[in-house]
Amino acid sequence: MLQNAEEAITEPQGNISIRTDLEKNNIHLEIRDTGQGIPPDSMKNIFDPFFTTKPSVKGTGLGLSVSYGIVKMHGGDIRVESQSGEGTRFTIILPVKARNLHTDVLQDPALQSFNQNPPDSDPPHI
Repeated sequence: MLQNAEEAITEPQGNISIRTDLEKNNIHLEIRDTGQGIPPDSMKNIFDPFFTTKPSVKGTGLGLSVSYGIVKMHGGDIRVESQSGEGTRFTIILPVKARNLHTDVLQDPALQSFNQNPPDSDPPHI
């Protein structure tokens, strides 16, 4: 997302700002750039795989699609506001989940055999 913001800025004095906030049970991560903005007719497609407004040598059109998938897998959302010539603001919203790390580790199937075996009485010698 930061690479997209950087590539959208064409003027030497462009700016990227990052802001975080906690609202209720959600973390908000805002990435704002002063770049060229996203054309209105492209807004509906920006999260589609392989959709890009960049020249073919600049991008594959997977960055926003992959970012969107990762955020959704974590129960979050991405919002976007943009105006041509004015820049773009992406807001990533992720839920805050209280975790009991000890319980999570004990219940992790990949660690079940490790958790059931007592530690070696003598550590290995190196």
